[in-house]
Amino acid sequence: MSIMSIGGGVDPSARKQEQSQQQFDIADTNQDGTVSATEFMEALSTQGVDSASSADMFSDMDGNGDGNLSQDEHNKAIQERDQTMAQMMARMDGEVGLYGAPDASKESQFDSFKTMLSSIANDTKDQNTATQLNDLLAELKNDGYSKDGVQRSVELMNKVAPPINTTA
Repeated sequence: MSIMSIGGGVDPSARKQEQSQQQFDIADTNQDGTVSATEFMEALSTQGVDSASSADMFSDMDGNGDGNLSQDEHNKAIQERDQTMAQMMARMDGEVGLYGAPDASKESQFDSFKTMLSSIANDTKDQNTATQLNDLLAELKNDGYSKDGVQRSVELMNKVAPPINTTA
């Protein structure tokens, strides 16, 4: 137990790193220090991800093309996902536009976000997750744009669709 967890505060980067390591270790079923395509697809199949989607994800994550994911490749994929989500949040907050310039088109970015959220809800095979996502989507549609609603959506999506989600 870390000092941060005893005090009630949690260092977000340390928590993400720990979660990443745990996910990787669980997916690495033969404990050889890498995750093969088979191990990756098996881990994602427990979350209802079809084999074609998981194969595409694996291919995107396997940076050196050796047919195995290293912890570094897994971490890089998580960082890229987090950066993409941070950029999307900044655009929805009106901080920056698509090309980095200030932008006030929150609603158009919010519409794109709702479309992505709906797609994830429709694609997941876990009924509980689909229900949670659809309830949140309905709330976002009814209440309009809110930073809190978007943040809760992002948090739920990160739980539902991390690069290797092996926690059930």
